[in-house]
Amino acid sequence: METKDTEGKSYTYYMRILHRDIGFLVLGLTVVYALSGIVLIYRETDFLKSSVQVDTSMPPHMSSDDLSKKLRARRFEVTQIDGEVIHFKDGTAIQDGIYDGSTGAVRYVEKKLPDMLQRLIRLHKVSTSKAAHGFAVAYGVMLLFLALSSLGMFKPASRQFRRGIVLSLIGIGLAIGILLMV
Repeated sequence: METKDTEGKSYTYYMRILHRDIGFLVLGLTVVYALSGIVLIYRETDFLKSSVQVDTSMPPHMSSDDLSKKLRARRFEVTQIDGEVIHFKDGTAIQDGIYDGSTGAVRYVEKKLPDMLQRLIRLHKVSTSKAAHGFAVAYGVMLLFLALSSLGMFKPASRQFRRGIVLSLIGIGLAIGILLMV
């Protein structure tokens, strides 16, 4: 039996309205978040990146380990050493790097994603110290509401409700399966 308020509207009526309105709001956010997730997956592929020549200077007479730390290169690799000149690369972004230990001059080619794609990646990887943290939490709460409110849109004895429960259990099973594969 549905509960009615003073105007004769049922609980499921209000759930449908809230679900619809929040769903439309979250639709645009979800599209952007999904795109950022896809970009995040393919962020290390070269087809999205453009090459940029970087000329900078570092302190002279640095070791290759110190140079790696200063450049924040994740997969730093020395390819050749000619006296005080270190040739290097990084398996992710840096190519054709040269560090002249006598002068501190550094030159390399860096593969970078366009600025908009970098912003999408930062959005997807937001941490608690960033301003977008509140947005990420609110978005998560809205998604949780949409998931749970879908159960309140139908009478528990209805065929749609039972179908929703079965599909929810399948979704939970898929999520557990994906977590076990990662």
